[in-house]
Amino acid sequence: VFGTSDGIFILGDTLYIIDYKHGFVTVEAANNLQILFYAVAALDTFGLWNQVKHIKTTIVQPRADHIDGAIRHHDYTIAEVRSAQESFKQAILSPNPVPQPGKHCKYCPASGYCRPRIMRTLQLAYSDKPLDQMTLKETEVIFNEIDVIKKNLEKIHKRMLNHARIGNSVEGWKLVSALKHFV
Repeated sequence: VFGTSDGIFILGDTLYIIDYKHGFVTVEAANNLQILFYAVAALDTFGLWNQVKHIKTTIVQPRADHIDGAIRHHDYTIAEVRSAQESFKQAILSPNPVPQPGKHCKYCPASGYCRPRIMRTLQLAYSDKPLDQMTLKETEVIFNEIDVIKKNLEKIHKRMLNHARIGNSVEGWKLVSALKHFV
């Protein structure tokens, strides 16, 4: 686990966490694992579990188009943060964790190699019924992971291209030098 919060303030019995995001990919304030990690880290580091009663978080993201605007807030209960703490602890201490693929895989460096992510991509990309016969809920599940699916497929493509570039063959494909055009 890693990361640096942009602002953590403790005022009375309230912990405030502010995180600035510069990218265009929308980051939600609610159910945000990174913010929850910052809350757990602050409460652990400063020994404040018995003193803080409220956790108020803010995402500042001026370049993303979000229905709630560029500045979004979410409050977490101590129980929610304790639950996150336990989840983080289990994930860290688990000797052989099984990756759980989802929208969070978009920036994972292992997504081009991660079998659960690849299986999830295939599961969502290939349906046993035509798109026009899928329910809106079924379509929404795919829609919510489109960016991750694209990124996963791009990483697989890059992996195989690099495999070919070092002299290995890829069945059905051949690597050729690009022609250089001078204008």
